[in-house]
Amino acid sequence: MDVSQLSPEHSKTLDQIFQMPAPHNLDWKAVCRLVEQLGSVHEIKNGHSTLTINGVSQAFFPGYGKDSPDARNVSTIRRFFEKAGITKDDTGFAEMRS
Repeated sequence: MDVSQLSPEHSKTLDQIFQMPAPHNLDWKAVCRLVEQLGSVHEIKNGHSTLTINGVSQAFFPGYGKDSPDARNVSTIRRFFEKAGITKDDTGFAEMRS
């Protein structure tokens, strides 16, 4: 799926990921739903998940019992999206394909 075809919910989550400073209320489950639309989410034991978009994978651990990743993890999530070729500029989001 192309980022230009995201639902309003997924677009809002993507906006939050690229928000500066990092939001404190980013919903981890919403991030996973967004990634599932763009790629895949593989849950590993102990609350870890591996997210994959455009062939780029990264493991994440939002924390036990946490619904929102902390600011450092939001920055890591943002870098993951950038590595996967999803960026934001003044005109909106773009997905770079190699």
